[in-house]
Amino acid sequence: MGANHPQFTQSNILYGSGDAGKQKALDHFLASHKGSIVHVYGEEKGIGIDDIHEARRRAYISGGSNIQVFIIWRADEMTHEARQALLKIFEEPPLTAVFFLLSRSLFWPFTFA
Repeated sequence: MGANHPQFTQSNILYGSGDAGKQKALDHFLASHKGSIVHVYGEEKGIGIDDIHEARRRAYISGGSNIQVFIIWRADEMTHEARQALLKIFEEPPLTAVFFLLSRSLFWPFTFA
Protein backbone atom coordinates (compact mmCIF):
# COMPACT_ATOMS: atom_id res chain seq x y z
CA MET A 1 0.00 0.00 0.00
CA GLY A 2 1.10 3.58 -0.52
CA ALA A 3 1.95 6.30 1.96
CA ASN A 4 -1.74 7.15 2.36
CA HIS A 5 -2.46 3.55 3.44
CA PRO A 6 0.28 2.54 5.89
CA GLN A 7 0.90 -1.09 6.75
CA PHE A 8 0.85 -2.00 10.42
CA THR A 9 2.44 -4.89 12.29
CA GLN A 10 1.95 -6.15 15.84
CA SER A 11 4.46 -3.58 17.13
CA ASN A 12 4.51 -0.09 15.60
CA ILE A 13 6.34 3.14 16.34
CA LEU A 14 4.73 6.41 15.33
CA TYR A 15 6.99 9.40 15.82
CA GLY A 16 7.11 13.12 15.19
CA SER A 17 7.00 16.42 17.02
CA GLY A 18 3.25 16.89 16.67
CA ASP A 19 0.44 14.57 17.67
CA ALA A 20 -1.87 15.20 14.69
CA GLY A 21 -0.09 12.83 12.30
CA LYS A 22 0.20 10.12 14.91
CA GLN A 23 -3.48 10.45 15.75
CA LYS A 24 -4.38 10.26 12.05
CA ALA A 25 -2.46 6.98 11.69
CA LEU A 26 -4.17 5.58 14.78
CA ASP A 27 -7.57 6.66 13.50
CA HIS A 28 -6.86 4.97 10.16
CA PHE A 29 -5.93 1.72 11.88
CA LEU A 30 -8.91 1.78 14.24
CA ALA A 31 -11.32 2.58 11.40
CA SER A 32 -10.17 -0.52 9.57
CA HIS A 33 -10.42 -2.65 12.73
CA LYS A 34 -13.86 -1.83 14.08
CA GLY A 35 -14.70 -3.51 17.36
CA SER A 36 -11.13 -3.40 18.61
CA ILE A 37 -10.60 -3.15 22.34
CA VAL A 38 -8.41 -0.09 22.89
CA HIS A 39 -6.11 0.48 25.89
CA VAL A 40 -4.32 3.83 26.22
CA TYR A 41 -1.30 4.55 28.42
CA GLY A 42 0.90 7.59 28.95
CA GLU A 43 -1.42 10.45 28.03
CA GLU A 44 -1.18 12.03 31.47
CA LYS A 45 2.18 10.82 32.77
CA GLY A 46 5.19 8.82 31.70
CA ILE A 47 5.02 5.04 31.45
CA GLY A 48 6.25 3.02 34.40
CA ILE A 49 6.61 -0.65 35.15
CA ASP A 50 3.11 -0.90 36.64
CA ASP A 51 1.60 0.37 33.37
CA ILE A 52 3.42 -2.28 31.35
CA HIS A 53 2.48 -5.01 33.81
CA GLU A 54 -1.15 -3.98 33.40
CA ALA A 55 -0.81 -3.93 29.61
CA ARG A 56 0.77 -7.39 29.68
CA ARG A 57 -2.02 -8.76 31.85
CA ARG A 58 -4.63 -7.32 29.49
CA ALA A 59 -2.79 -8.46 26.36
CA TYR A 60 -2.89 -12.09 27.43
CA ILE A 61 -6.60 -11.99 28.26
CA SER A 62 -8.56 -13.01 25.19
CA GLY A 63 -10.46 -10.26 23.43
CA GLY A 64 -12.57 -12.90 21.75
CA SER A 65 -12.67 -12.30 18.01
CA ASN A 66 -11.61 -8.66 18.51
CA ILE A 67 -8.03 -7.50 18.55
CA GLN A 68 -6.70 -5.48 21.45
CA VAL A 69 -4.90 -2.27 20.57
CA PHE A 70 -2.38 -0.88 23.06
CA ILE A 71 -1.52 2.78 22.52
CA ILE A 72 1.50 3.96 24.49
CA TRP A 73 1.96 7.72 24.33
CA ARG A 74 5.31 9.26 25.30
CA ALA A 75 7.06 5.94 24.76
CA ASP A 76 10.40 7.74 24.58
CA GLU A 77 9.91 8.77 28.23
CA MET A 78 9.19 5.35 29.75
CA THR A 79 11.36 4.06 32.57
CA HIS A 80 14.13 1.53 32.02
CA GLU A 81 12.12 -1.12 33.90
CA ALA A 82 9.07 -0.45 31.71
CA ARG A 83 11.17 -0.80 28.53
CA GLN A 84 12.52 -4.15 29.70
CA ALA A 85 9.03 -5.44 30.55
CA LEU A 86 7.69 -4.26 27.19
CA LEU A 87 10.51 -6.07 25.41
CA LYS A 88 9.40 -9.31 27.08
CA ILE A 89 5.91 -8.83 25.61
CA PHE A 90 7.38 -8.12 22.16
CA GLU A 91 9.43 -11.33 22.30
CA GLU A 92 6.26 -13.46 22.37
CA PRO A 93 3.30 -11.19 21.64
CA PRO A 94 -0.24 -12.48 21.89
CA LEU A 95 -1.70 -12.93 18.41
CA THR A 96 -4.66 -10.67 19.17
CA ALA A 97 -2.59 -7.71 20.43
CA VAL A 98 -1.29 -4.76 18.41
CA PHE A 99 0.99 -2.17 20.01
CA PHE A 100 1.53 1.44 18.99
CA LEU A 101 4.40 3.29 20.65
CA LEU A 102 4.10 7.04 20.10
CA SER A 103 7.21 9.14 20.41
CA ARG A 104 8.55 12.59 19.60
CA SER A 105 11.60 11.10 17.91
CA LEU A 106 12.69 7.87 16.29
CA PHE A 107 16.06 8.29 17.99
CA TRP A 108 15.44 7.44 21.62
CA PRO A 109 18.04 8.22 24.29
CA PHE A 110 18.16 4.53 25.23
CA THR A 111 18.08 1.11 23.69
CA PHE A 112 16.11 -1.99 24.46
CA ALA A 113 18.65 -4.39 25.91
